[in-house]
Amino acid sequence: KVFLSWHFLTPSQSRSFASDEYWFRITYYRDLIDCLWSTISAGRGNVNAETIRGRLDVVDDDAAGPVYKDISPLLDMFASDSGLSDLHSLPDYHVLTVARSSDLLRPPFAVSSFLLNFIPSSLTAAQVDKIAESIVEDDELLILEGHECNGCASLTAEEVIDACLVRGLPSEMALSMGEMRQCLTNHLRMTRQIPPEADKAQVRSFLMHLPAIRESMKREA
Repeated sequence: KVFLSWHFLTPSQSRSFASDEYWFRITYYRDLIDCLWSTISAGRGNVNAETIRGRLDVVDDDAAGPVYKDISPLLDMFASDSGLSDLHSLPDYHVLTVARSSDLLRPPFAVSSFLLNFIPSSLTAAQVDKIAESIVEDDELLILEGHECNGCASLTAEEVIDACLVRGLPSEMALSMGEMRQCLTNHLRMTRQIPPEADKAQVRSFLMHLPAIRESMKREA
């Protein structure tokens, strides 16, 4: 994958590379949740997991975790007084953990993860912010094309794999393509709820934490 575009990989190679990357990234999800609550406690301090969970209405679940009818309680966690509202304002270790759980890393993952220690935090935050911006733009395009209404059925397998991977959605080999399409569909149904007037930096930070939040809620259910 370091040298080849997805377009030059066979379907089985795409699945294998995506699975390897997802399993490496998910190991940082617990650390990312710890960073999230640590940053909130240093800022607002009066919000905890139980409070948030009590405000969420779960309407479904998939391999990524619970699917929420209303994501506003989660989005509110990233308000300006939380310390989470901008990826550039996160503590250095928090930025590193977001990066390690994102699509920023390239194989060999352990090496690229280690090398992040030597990159200025501001540069890492800028790179992660670009990934988040691409997710926002792609979500808007997929929603505009109505893919969340047909279960992403018209997307090719390669497009689904790539879309799931960049969003931190489950991409392991054990999942069927149908399950991956469902994860992407539910992601789009939730992000469709983000109001157009929402602060852009807040939305980008929210999207980079959302997979870990859902995985945490799934694990603790």
